[in-house]
Amino acid sequence: MPHERVLVAIVKTRADLQYFSEQQWYRVPVDASITEDARWPPQWVAGFETMQAGASTQQVLRFARVMGLETKSREELFPDVGPGIRAGKMYYRLRLGEVESLRTPLVPRRPRRMPFIWTSFSKLLAAQEFNDLFDDSPYEDALWRAFKEQSIEAERQWPFQANERGYVLDFALFCRGRSIDVEVDGRPHHNVEARASATLRGIANWRCLGGQW
Repeated sequence: MPHERVLVAIVKTRADLQYFSEQQWYRVPVDASITEDARWPPQWVAGFETMQAGASTQQVLRFARVMGLETKSREELFPDVGPGIRAGKMYYRLRLGEVESLRTPLVPRRPRRMPFIWTSFSKLLAAQEFNDLFDDSPYEDALWRAFKEQSIEAERQWPFQANERGYVLDFALFCRGRSIDVEVDGRPHHNVEARASATLRGIANWRCLGGQW
């Protein structure tokens, strides 16, 4: 169970929250990029609730085991809703088990636009803050621990738009006057253990003095 896959998935509206927490199901578009990930399908789903869903702030609080998966059209999911621009769109309907709650909601420091995050069941239960959820690579986890040990505030997997293109930054650091993107090099770089360790030590020794780097 500790390593079971958890999909942190956006819950946008009050109706979506009702589907999740009361009717116990969640939908993911069949053509969503998340369905092409090797970790698909998830074994658990945790809801990333927006303020439009009724939360006082964005938060991850509720989660449930995935009991089954089936493909449904939008008309099958919402028979009482008339046809619209999404008529005929296909979804994976994830049937959920008992909905549980974390002891403390995980609230992002800054508003988030990311709809899907992969994590593990153990990370979900152990997380003390939102950024603890991410489960992309052990190298990023090691750097994240170094940031926290040095009280360096960073945002993991931060979406960023530049030159009409979208990017996801490994780490975004926000300081007065200028923000910093920290990218963790690929696996070939980190296979050289001494080089990787030196990189982590260097990052861990950074300081943000007076709000400036």
